[in-house]
Amino acid sequence: MVKFRHACYYRSKSGRQWLDAKSVCETMGAHLLVVNDAAENDFIYNVLFGDWPTFAIFTGGFRLVEESTYKWITGEPWTFANWYPIEPSFEVWNTGEKEQCMCITGQYNWTDIPCNQTRVFVCEL
Repeated sequence: MVKFRHACYYRSKSGRQWLDAKSVCETMGAHLLVVNDAAENDFIYNVLFGDWPTFAIFTGGFRLVEESTYKWITGEPWTFANWYPIEPSFEVWNTGEKEQCMCITGQYNWTDIPCNQTRVFVCEL
């Protein structure tokens, strides 16, 4: 567990699908990661994943199928974004599979991916 500002962050050691990751965090009394500003985004890259340049993690960003905007799992306002230039794309380009969960990648950007993929994740409390 690592502290930054007012919160503590737990980096999972193994991957889960998004709903399972959400449940793990809730069991800890936490929630999936919410990124509020550039400083927190930098912290995620440099401190939590500086030793793992090819990471891809689930966050608490999601959208409902019928909606085109992403929300944070906590209901906090979406005040900062670091999407890759062609993201969010809302579906896998070659299959049409819906992408509803936000992922942060080691290329220092955000992307959306299908929630049934397996990724490591960060719980924030």
